[in-house]
Amino acid sequence: MLQDVFWVALAVTIFFGLIVGTLLTMVMVPTLYTLLYRISAPDK
Repeated sequence: MLQDVFWVALAVTIFFGLIVGTLLTMVMVPTLYTLLYRISAPDK
């Protein structure tokens, strides 16, 4: 899709949307879960 002039904008949008969605899912969701349920780090 990146080689066709007509579809470049759509391909780039999908690509960055997937990156942002993945980062939100892997970073923000566990962080918010930990903060909301007040989970502390395990003792070492």
